[in-house]
Amino acid sequence: MKIKQIFDLTQPLYHNCPCWPDLQPPTIEKMLFIPKSDANVEKLNLNTHTATHVDAPYHKLSDGITVDQIPVDTWIGEGIVADVDFLGDKDLITAEILEETAAHMIEGDIVMLHTGWGSHRAFTRKYLKDWPALDETGARWLVKRRPGQWVPMHSVLIYMSFLEIQALSPIIYYWGPVCQLLKNYF
Repeated sequence: MKIKQIFDLTQPLYHNCPCWPDLQPPTIEKMLFIPKSDANVEKLNLNTHTATHVDAPYHKLSDGITVDQIPVDTWIGEGIVADVDFLGDKDLITAEILEETAAHMIEGDIVMLHTGWGSHRAFTRKYLKDWPALDETGARWLVKRRPGQWVPMHSVLIYMSFLEIQALSPIIYYWGPVCQLLKNYF
C-alpha cells in the first residue's frame, strides 16, 4: 500500500477543553518555563475520554484488549468517508444510511463516519449529549463489512440507554477499537 495523503483528524487538547460531560475537564499546569528555567515543562491531568481518543475493547469488556495491545498498523490503511453530516441531533446512523453513504467501500477499507459534530465542539448540550450515533443495524452493518477493524468517527459511538449499550457493546467492542471525537476535515 502506497500512502497518498495523511490527514490529521485530532481535536486539540488544551486546558479545560470539552470532554465526557460526567468527568472533570483536563488541566494543564506549567511546572517549568523559560527563561526562569532551562526548559518548558507542563503537567497534564486528564481522563481517557478527552479530545480525540481511542476506546479499546477493554473500555466495555473486562476481557477486551487494551490500547497498548492494539498493533500500530491497525491505524494505517486505505479508507472511505461515509458522509452522514446531514444527520441532526440524536439521529441514528442505520444500516440503510450506511448502504447509501458507504456503499463504495471495498474489503479492508477503514470507514470514517463523518458526522460534522467536530464543528460543534464546546461545552453545550448539543456537543456533549445530542450527537448522531450508530444504532444496532448500523453497528452490525459495519462489523459485517469490516470485521476486527476500527472505525473513526466524531460522534460518540452509541446513543442509547444503559441497557441498550450493554446489549450492543459485544457487537462493537468485540469488533475492535473505536476512535472518537475527531475534528472536521472534509
